[in-house]
Order: sequence, then C-alpha cells, then structure tokens
Amino acid sequence: MKKSIPIIAVLLIVIVVFVVSMQYKKNKVNNDISVVPNEVVTQATNQETTTEKPRENVLLVETDDKEYQVYFDGKILTFIHGEHKFELENFDWYVGVEEPTVCSVDIDGDGQKELLFRMIYTAVETYNNNWEYVYTVMMFKPVTRSDGKKEFDVKIANNDTWRTVFEQSINCEMTQLKNCKKILQFAMDDVDKKIAYDEKTGISLGKHVGYAKALTNSNNEYYTLDRWKRGAGIYKMDKDGNITLDIQVLISYEGTGATQYIGDIHCDIDLIDGKFSVVPKTILFKPSEYYKVNDPRDTAKNKWSCVINNSSSQSGFKETDIDWIENEFSLTDINGTVNRQFGDMPSKIKCVDSIRFTQNGITITAKPDYNFSPHMVESGKFSVIQNVGKNNEVDIAYTAVIKEIDGRSTLVIVFDRTYDKDELSNIKINFGV
Repeated sequence: MKKSIPIIAVLLIVIVVFVVSMQYKKNKVNNDISVVPNEVVTQATNQETTTEKPRENVLLVETDDKEYQVYFDGKILTFIHGEHKFELENFDWYVGVEEPTVCSVDIDGDGQKELLFRMIYTAVETYNNNWEYVYTVMMFKPVTRSDGKKEFDVKIANNDTWRTVFEQSINCEMTQLKNCKKILQFAMDDVDKKIAYDEKTGISLGKHVGYAKALTNSNNEYYTLDRWKRGAGIYKMDKDGNITLDIQVLISYEGTGATQYIGDIHCDIDLIDGKFSVVPKTILFKPSEYYKVNDPRDTAKNKWSCVINNSSSQSGFKETDIDWIENEFSLTDINGTVNRQFGDMPSKIKCVDSIRFTQNGITITAKPDYNFSPHMVESGKFSVIQNVGKNNEVDIAYTAVIKEIDGRSTLVIVFDRTYDKDELSNIKINFGV
C-alpha cells in the first residue's frame, strides 16, 4: 500500500502555495503553472535577510545543445535561457535525492526549442514496504511580452495529468479467467462503453486487453482475485524528449493480505492543445517481467501430437523417485515419433521412457519401477518455459498431475491454453526445480 511521506507532503503544500500565489498575481490560474513574471521572483528574493551568508550558485544540469542551464544554490533552482530567467524555491530535498534530467526539444512544434525538466517530486511506499520515487515533468518555454519582459511559460505533467483521463474518459476492469485462474485480464474501453466477456471462458471480447499471471500459494494454487487499484504514475523521458508514463496496477486476493504489483498501464505523454496530456491510442497494459503470460485468445489452429522415445536402456539412477527434470527440447523438426538418447542428457530425464507433446500439454511416462515425486506436484515445482534463453521467456504450464497409465507412473502437465507446434520450437521442462 502507498503512503506519502509526511515531510514530503508538507513540502508539496509549500510549493503549491508558492506557485498558485504567483499564478494569482498574473491572473493565469489553471491546471498548469502559468506565466511567472520576473518581478515576482525578484520580490521573493529581496525579502531574504541581508545578514544571511550568500549561497554559492552552481550549475546543476545543462542541455546538450547548451541552450538551457539550471543552477542551484542549495535552496533555489534557477532556470536560464539567454536573458530569460525563472526561479523555484525549496527544492533542496528533491534535487538532493536525484539529479534532474533535461532535454532541449521543440515539443510544441513552433520551431523553437523548449526545456523539458524531469525531477522527483515525491516518494511513495510500495506494496512490499519499499519506497519508490514519483516524478514530474516541466516544460519551460521562453517568451517575450509586449512590454519587452523576458519570461517563461511553464507547463507541468503530474498526477492530475493522467488521473483525470482514467477517471473521466476510460473504463478499466480487472478480471480473472473462468477456465484458467492463472490468468488475470485487464480490459479497457471508453468510459461510456460496457466491456463484454465470453460467458464460458471469461475472456474479454474487446480490443484493448492485456494479461498477467496471478499469484499462487506455496502449493502453486492460484489465488482468487478480490480487487485492483492504480498505484503510482512514473514519468520517464528519453534523450530525445519523448515522455512516457507507467501507472502501476496493484492486485489483492480473497482471504489473504497478499498484494501484488503485476504491471503497468503504459502510455505516451505529449503537449496537446497547450497542456500535457495522455496521447490517444497509445494506452496499453504491460505486465511486469515475472508475471508475463501469453494471450489466451491465441489458440492452436489444429490438433497435433508428437512423441520422443528414450532409446537409452539404462538410467544410471538407483533411486526410483523422479524428483529432478530440467531439460530443453525443440519440436521444430519432430513429426510423429522419434528416438533420442536421453542417457546423454542431464537430470533424471534418463529415468523417463517417453514424452508426448500435444497442443494441450505434455505427458511424460516413467521407465518401469520409477515414479514421479508427488511432493513436487503438491508444492508446485513444475513449469514449461517457452522461448527459453530469450528475452520473452514465458511459463506456459497451468496444472500438473501424476497418474498411473498401463502400470507406469505418468506426469501430465496441462498448458494455460492450446499451442501450435511451431510455438514450442524452444522449450524447457522443469520438474522438482
């Protein structure tokens, strides 16, 4: 759960009051910081006591093209562009935690480069009792008034920039599939549209959908979804001035205090109609790396099966308990039934007689007198990793059970959906690990 740091909250109030007072004097009160005339900054500076020891004003950051400089004297941030100048007070904590990032770019398309300035503005406590920094992005646009005064127009991307969109324009729902509790489903649509679902599977019928893996208990049983909420919105800015936003999605489950961060609502941010806004048609759900799952709507086109027989007669293991399988396979060139030497492979795959692959899952038959460990199934120590060794590894196993078929101990691992054979060109079977 997230709680703002009390001290930071006080600082935020001070900053808001300071900014709003400047806006009021210029009669430009709106959702952004408006024009702040130089005389207001001068008045605030002149109110300092003359007995205070002058602070050294040093260069904090500068844009690559040298167009903009930001100085800091330990308390006041000073933004410089030629003769244009702007000051913000009480930013010592924010600057001290992490150096701001800057970029000079023509974000509004008027032919003149503006300053983009990203910095920490608060910190929140995450669901796992860690602290995470939340950022704001400011745009400083140099302007010259009719009376010759050189000032800055300032626009801000903050929490209200995205929160208003998701409260007033977008309908978001988090559900759990009926036919596969492993999969959590995040669906979005316009706020005035009802999101429809398949009655049998619970799969969304809409276009704007993303998926993540649910949390399990120690026995690999999937918890039942209780509720979800949005967490912090984290602004990011690259060297070219492209701004993106990741809004954390947090999940809680029935009958447990477990809270899980499963991913982010990701979108682009740009200056639209004179203010920072979420860019339409860029909003999507991105699961975090550990909780990636495949789209359950992508199912196998045809039924298929293939078998790999172990042609090695000896296993080399005296223990009859099979509690360790950790082997990679490729089904690309396998059609029908083939024979392989499992004796040359690591792990207790040597104790296996055959492996049958289908669109639904994997059936592994032990050699005579060998048995799969029930404890490994009960404790959830099984997985089938798709795209092993690549950046997009995904565990596609859903359930596992040990059966006795024709007098042999048989391990059956069921997939989370059906898969075409070419989707299993590089997989890894884990059991007991």
